[in-house]
Amino acid sequence: MNTTPSKTSSNRIESQALIALAIPTIIAQLAQAGLGVIDTIMAGNHSAKALAAIALGNNLFIPIIVLVTGIMLVLNPMTAQLNGKKSYGEIRALFHNGLFLSLLLAIPSFILLRNLEPVFHQLGIDAAMIPIAQGYLEALSWGLPGLYLFFALRFTNEGLFSNKIIMYIAISALPLNVLLNYWFIYGGFGLEAMGAVGVGWATGLVYFYMFTVMLLFTFMTSRYQHIGLFTHWHKPDVHTLKELLKLGVPMGFSLGLEVALFAAVGLMVGTYGINQMAGHQVALNISSLTYMIPLGLSIALSSRVGFHVGAGNPKLAKSVGYLGIGMSFFVMSTSAILLVSFPEMFASLYSNDEAVLAVTIQLLFFAALFQLSDGAQVTAMGALRGIKDTKVPMYICAFSYWVIGFPAGYWMAEYEGYGIRGYWMSMIFGLSVAAVMLIIRFVKLSNLKDQHDVVAETP
Repeated sequence: MNTTPSKTSSNRIESQALIALAIPTIIAQLAQAGLGVIDTIMAGNHSAKALAAIALGNNLFIPIIVLVTGIMLVLNPMTAQLNGKKSYGEIRALFHNGLFLSLLLAIPSFILLRNLEPVFHQLGIDAAMIPIAQGYLEALSWGLPGLYLFFALRFTNEGLFSNKIIMYIAISALPLNVLLNYWFIYGGFGLEAMGAVGVGWATGLVYFYMFTVMLLFTFMTSRYQHIGLFTHWHKPDVHTLKELLKLGVPMGFSLGLEVALFAAVGLMVGTYGINQMAGHQVALNISSLTYMIPLGLSIALSSRVGFHVGAGNPKLAKSVGYLGIGMSFFVMSTSAILLVSFPEMFASLYSNDEAVLAVTIQLLFFAALFQLSDGAQVTAMGALRGIKDTKVPMYICAFSYWVIGFPAGYWMAEYEGYGIRGYWMSMIFGLSVAAVMLIIRFVKLSNLKDQHDVVAETP
């Protein structure tokens, strides 16, 4: 009797596993994005100056966090591969080095955030705003060790398929953030009102809360008793730290290149007037929210592909990668259809201004196309992370976004008369080129006979 599972059965099992991992990750990403939304709303309710100060500070803070997130994210596929091999001692050593690296990265980040005032002056920022923005960043800097340690714990847990706890922590952080923001912004119970600076202190405390709960779970759960994560502590190992940075830094830059593309487009659109800028922000915000779906799927995909690679099953790793990319395309196709079918409904959630609505509705057509390419590229990159391929994807992103995408958009917008639509075309074009090249890259590497020979430098 043949007991080998059929291909259909295997795909069904992997689909269920991906969905089970992706759903809590998507919710966690939305909740973490919600922390920034809460900060913005509460600062805006306090004063326009507080809102502007936080916006200025975050323009310099977010690029740093994106880079560090990308570096620490490598713990996910590396842990998953070792879990597939059942190399529990190596998982323990990787975890210990990941914690050390998080603290190591926190030192320059801490120093940098506390010394950005000259940058504000160079950018020509209103002198009255600079002390508030710098004070916000200095308060926020104290929370960086907690945030970076949380990253190390989070991505290790994701590599071991413990995604639900991250969702619970992120959701529970939302009401805490509201309470702490209110206390620090307006004062009370012996604390003086701090305004925008208080938002920095509140957010830093929330970071330490997330780290503490994540640490308690990782320490106390019975799921990891066979690994002994908190036993036989390993000293920092130069070879392991080099591998983490070798794979992680390109991942950080890949994420940063996309963020930089959106930022550059936003700056260019800002010259087109208030209504155009507002419509752009609304359409981009809607796209960013739907992006959480393929992003969550991408993180789950890294774990599943990495696990099967480590277990010595390259065929299943390949199938899972294809399955994840296909699932992303299906989900984002559904999202695109909804945006094209009901643009007025989505746009009206953000504004009642007719001029802004007109721009938003027009851009939501481009946002619908944007869904397909953005979803495909982020899941393809997740599959490649699973086989620890990060350097070439970084080059692909740099080429697609900055050699192809943005220059084409600038030409269409400024010389061909497409205006703001030209810049949205640039994002679609750049992300589409990246998606095609990243998928081809995964197909090429996944067809290799021995996945264990796949490294980041594979040409």
